Amino acid sequence: MNKRQDFKLTPEQQKVVDEKVRVLGEAVKNIDFNNLPKRENHPDNSKPADGSKHTQKA
Repeated sequence: MNKRQDFKLTPEQQKVVDEKVRVLGEAVKNIDFNNLPKRENHPDNSKPADGSKHTQKA
């Protein structure tokens, strides 16, 4: 099912998809990227998820 022609939408489904894409497109236009909260640097985010420290293998 990786071919595009295998995926068919009914006209009603296509209408719903088109409307959602239009609404989201309008929402994206209204984002003020200069006024977003600044992301803080958290050094803990760079640690491995299991909490282990990087050690060199012997």
